[in-house]
Amino acid sequence: MDLAKQKQFFQILEQKLNGMGMQTAAAAGAGAPQIGDTLRVLVPITDGGDAVLMELMAAVIDEETDLLQFYTTMVMELDVDRGQLAQTLLQWNFLCPLGAFGVFEEGGQLYHKYGVLLTGEEELEELTERVILILSVLYEVIEQKYPLAAKFAKG
Repeated sequence: MDLAKQKQFFQILEQKLNGMGMQTAAAAGAGAPQIGDTLRVLVPITDGGDAVLMELMAAVIDEETDLLQFYTTMVMELDVDRGQLAQTLLQWNFLCPLGAFGVFEEGGQLYHKYGVLLTGEEELEELTERVILILSVLYEVIEQKYPLAAKFAKG
């Protein structure tokens, strides 16, 4: 997916997500291997107003293939025994239908990550609908684990 098509895709996706009541914001690309900008989505996860930050970004795999990555920060700062957390993540990942949970050690963040390969030949409307479907499944996965993840947070 070239940069112009990616921007158009993110614009369509952003409009749909905003229409669903989610807050979105564009962020400048982080450089190689990323080919463009990131779409950040604040996803409400509880009735009490808690939300997680999901970032969608495209990365070049080769001349014909790109990766669309969904990276969700569930907890910004962890306050838990790392051995206990490792055991918990092993259990979560064993049963996780899409993607995997992990810990970004440098920042101490608990995250969920999933990626889907793109050929660049997808029609943007169809791709947008596919991404919305993926987001609905990811929402269920993250919502289910969020209560325990919140207990791992400092504070």
